[in-house]
Amino acid sequence: MAAMQVQGHPLHLAAAAVYVRLVVDNLTTTASPRRSHRLLRLLRLRRHHDYRRLRFPAAVAAALDDLEDLYSQQGRPGGEPITMAAAAFARHGIRRERARHVAKLRAAASLRLSVAGAIRGLAVRSTATRRCVETARGLIRQTQRLLPVGERDLDGGGEATTIERVVTVVEFLATFQGMEAELEADMEAMGPEHERLLRRHDAAVGAELAEAAALEAIPELPPATEEEVQLVREACRRVLSDLVVLIGFFKAVANYLRD
Repeated sequence: MAAMQVQGHPLHLAAAAVYVRLVVDNLTTTASPRRSHRLLRLLRLRRHHDYRRLRFPAAVAAALDDLEDLYSQQGRPGGEPITMAAAAFARHGIRRERARHVAKLRAAASLRLSVAGAIRGLAVRSTATRRCVETARGLIRQTQRLLPVGERDLDGGGEATTIERVVTVVEFLATFQGMEAELEADMEAMGPEHERLLRRHDAAVGAELAEAAALEAIPELPPATEEEVQLVREACRRVLSDLVVLIGFFKAVANYLRD
């Protein structure tokens, strides 16, 4: 596509470029009925006497006229296909918006279930760890009973045998006490982890409820007919074609004013 040629007073060209930039920005934002209404009002401003000084090349004026026709819900004599395309285009946007919220709702529900599973897993782990702590404490108590506590225990065998027995028992005791300390540390760490999971779960529930409410506000439309699909394709083709022209004009003005 050849570069668009522009000429005229720099101030008039700059004003026209600003107007076109506003149209392009509205065209490229998320589709919604409010955006379509705002875009249509902007396109119709060219008819206002304050905007009649704006001068556009023929291709740009034709693109703006085409967009105004496409987004007009009023139509004109012989313009029924344009109104049908605009309505089909609007319904297509509603379906896309609903599909987007359905996907976000499913993601929020999946996250909620995942976090709930993690909370249940943590509860099982906590119970098992608590039992292990009790087991370790029982082993510590049993081991402590094996330590000599009086002269009779010390005289029960040779000195070397007694020392070896004491060393062995002390090693076992240290092992069980170390096990108890590690398990208790795990138990303490589970408290903050549980709180964090609860906060994530609450956030996931809130997101799920918000998406469900947003979904209720969007009408559920029947599947698009083949005719409607064709109208949307044609409308998209026209919008894209017009958008290319408008962007080309904006770039040409920017280059002209820069030079």
